[in-house]
Amino acid sequence: MAIIEVEKSGFPKDLSLGFLFYNEVTLSAGDVAEAYLNGVTGSQWNPPYEAVWQGQLQCMAVCVDSGSGSQAVGATHSREVNITFEYVGGVGTIAFEHQYFNYKDTNMNGTWIFSVNAGQGISIEWEAPSGASDTQFKLRCVASVNEVKL
Repeated sequence: MAIIEVEKSGFPKDLSLGFLFYNEVTLSAGDVAEAYLNGVTGSQWNPPYEAVWQGQLQCMAVCVDSGSGSQAVGATHSREVNITFEYVGGVGTIAFEHQYFNYKDTNMNGTWIFSVNAGQGISIEWEAPSGASDTQFKLRCVASVNEVKL
């Protein structure tokens, strides 16, 4: 008899996928940085097979050193979205994106950007706020995902 580990949700652990994207970067106003898969520079999530993924992304950009910018250390831009991502016939598509939480501290008027990358996977980027000047940010996104293989 096999024992299946169960999470608080009541579902077996192996029924959901989890991904971590992060980066620590110094940016000035309008600069865009990507949160990389497992923090490995240049590493993006690309679909390993044809499937549909639906998941929740929880993303934060936090100022860790204001540099010459107007952001306070600890200032945050948090955003949560639900995304449905389809990979069919070699083409990746963000079929649906719904924002249900978006919080910005003072002077943290940056922008989270979700798009399809050259490898037909997902790219998660953040554009620095207007008052940033040699400002250091930590970007972190956690994804909890459901998938159906085709």
